[in-house]
Amino acid sequence: MPKENESQWINGELINKEDLKYDILALLNRFEGENKNNPQSTQISPDILATLDINTLYSIRTNLLKKLGKELENENKDWLLDLAH
Repeated sequence: MPKENESQWINGELINKEDLKYDILALLNRFEGENKNNPQSTQISPDILATLDINTLYSIRTNLLKKLGKELENENKDWLLDLAH
């Protein structure tokens, strides 16, 4: 079992918990920054992230990246539709 700050290979990517926690917080801040008036904005305590194992953190980051990708895809679609009109 890896120690807290040791790196681990997951799906071909060398990661560690600290980097994953940073990535998750940065992604959540990005969503919050884009949706300041959204009552469904998500926040998570770094203390809670510290209690999660590396596989759970990896899964959270992966899902946030997927969500970000879909939002960017929708923005691009909207831009193209506006351009067509």
